[in-house]
Amino acid sequence: PRPQVVKAQGWVDRQLAQKLVIVNPGSADQVDVLEGLCWLMLNRYVVARQDVEARNTRLGTVPDWLATGVAQSLFISLRARNSHVVLKRWQRGEAMELEDLLALEYLPDGRWAEKAFCGAVVDWLAEWPRANELFSAMLDRRARRERITADWLGQRITGSAQAREAEKAWSLWIAQQSNVKRQLGGATEEDLQALGNLMKVRPEEFGIT
Repeated sequence: PRPQVVKAQGWVDRQLAQKLVIVNPGSADQVDVLEGLCWLMLNRYVVARQDVEARNTRLGTVPDWLATGVAQSLFISLRARNSHVVLKRWQRGEAMELEDLLALEYLPDGRWAEKAFCGAVVDWLAEWPRANELFSAMLDRRARRERITADWLGQRITGSAQAREAEKAWSLWIAQQSNVKRQLGGATEEDLQALGNLMKVRPEEFGIT
């Protein structure tokens, strides 16, 4: 069968039980596995904020955009790739609106352009002052089974409970990424490109035709 990552959780014997099933693990995408693990681990923070009645009614979860974004932000190589994808799409007028992005409660396996935006929006939120309080408030909101909306984010980060203010801040942050130099292991992207050019084997230089 095609590779697939299945994540699940439930309330068993008054304890939280979580499971990650990897179908055809030899061919599974490691990023899909990482996203599943992040979803399960983040859910623990949400469930911990629920009272007994809320847990018995329905265990809290984080939306896939948040779990995917956290997973995509764990490695600088993924962050650099996502920044490049998001900036290019923004330059073509194809960037995702914040409200559409926050509506991604569920995402399929695989490498989709939407996931690059998920990683970028988590990077964006992590750069805000008092980001820890912001992420804690998001988990509290999910514990109450409430959506994280652009209006709500606008209130938290700009002081205005209007989606357009949050959308402006999001678009401005993307625009500023053109001035960001990502470093991979202490080397710039230009250094890596130069190294790649040096490592290319050109048969003609060795008299091979």
